[in-house]
Amino acid sequence: MINQVILVGNLGADPEVRESKNGMKIANFRMATTHRAKRGDEWKDQTEWHNVVSFGKTAEFIANYMGKGSKAYVQGRIQTRQWEDRDGNTRYTVEIVAETFKSLSSPAERKTNGAAQENTFDMDEVPF
Repeated sequence: MINQVILVGNLGADPEVRESKNGMKIANFRMATTHRAKRGDEWKDQTEWHNVVSFGKTAEFIANYMGKGSKAYVQGRIQTRQWEDRDGNTRYTVEIVAETFKSLSSPAERKTNGAAQENTFDMDEVPF
């Protein structure tokens, strides 16, 4: 069975970054993808929003170099996470776990925190 997703789109806001109890970075961000279809004589865009989560070095790169509007390629898997809200109600979140991430923005378009970085990260390189 296959659970694989590939997205090419733009970050909808700056990523939210936190650390796990063992110190691993976790980045969450929303990503917009657009499908263009012809309806009658007009072209219409349909934008979909995706919740994406990344871990480790991938999350660090995203936190340091990606921001609202940045173009990106994400390959990963769909995951449904169950959680409780403040009122004790069970909620579900569908998200994409980024296993490979590539910035499609030029270095000049990326936000920077110093030295140049490679723009591709693969979760196979991140120890868990």
